[in-house]
Amino acid sequence: MIEEILEPIKVLASFSEGKMMPCFFSWRKRRYRVAEVTGWWSDYEGEAKRFFFSVLTDGVNLYEISFHTRTLNWELLRIHHE
Repeated sequence: MIEEILEPIKVLASFSEGKMMPCFFSWRKRRYRVAEVTGWWSDYEGEAKRFFFSVLTDGVNLYEISFHTRTLNWELLRIHHE
C-alpha cells in the first residue's frame, strides 16, 4: 500500500564526493535512521533542482523523501507499506 504524506521533515545528510545522501530524518516527533538508500534521482522545477531519495529505515517500509534547492526544504512524499 502506498500512502501519500507530503509533509515537511528535518533531515541530517552527508555530502561526499559531490553527492548528498540522507542519514536521518525526523517526522512527527520521531527520528528515523536511514539504513539504505535504494534509489535517487533528480528533476528541475524551473531553474531549481529537486533531489529525490527512496530510503529504507526498518527494512520493511520504504520512504520517498525530497530536497528542493530553491526553498532548501525537505519533504516526506510517500510511504510504501508492506
